[in-house]
Amino acid sequence: MRTITLVVPSPAEPRRLDRFLCAQLHGLSRRKVKGLLDAGQVRLGSRPERKAGRDLSPGDEITVDLRPSLLPCPALGEEHILTRADGWLVLDKPPGLPTHRPSDAVPGVPEQLAPLLQCDVQGVRPAHRLDRATSGALLVALDDESASHLSQAFAQGSVSQRYLAI
Repeated sequence: MRTITLVVPSPAEPRRLDRFLCAQLHGLSRRKVKGLLDAGQVRLGSRPERKAGRDLSPGDEITVDLRPSLLPCPALGEEHILTRADGWLVLDKPPGLPTHRPSDAVPGVPEQLAPLLQCDVQGVRPAHRLDRATSGALLVALDDESASHLSQAFAQGSVSQRYLAI
């Protein structure tokens, strides 16, 4: 869960809570905002707010608890490549980015990494998976030989992984 705090500027535009949240949290529909309100994940000041049409005033503080999967898919850049070698790389995968493409509307790691590396999307193959909401180091094969080698290493258990939950 990720907590985002917003302060309503002067003038309060848009004035309605649901429209303000849609404008501030790019990619969230009013339907998803309504779901957050219904689930008690939006607070106006210190109290939960459930009314989508609530009028806002300048200076109001809004706190929203979001799952990273509700946020727009983050874009990958060169700064996300931790190390690169012949046939593979290690990517710092941000939360909200799926390892594999879940739908045509949401690009996964291969679809975002291929244009960055100027290669074909079929040549970019994650060697393992991190959940969409999880950030961390993701090992990615860039050719057939590396993909085969990494796949065998994971299958044989010769790759050690360590997780840190914060």
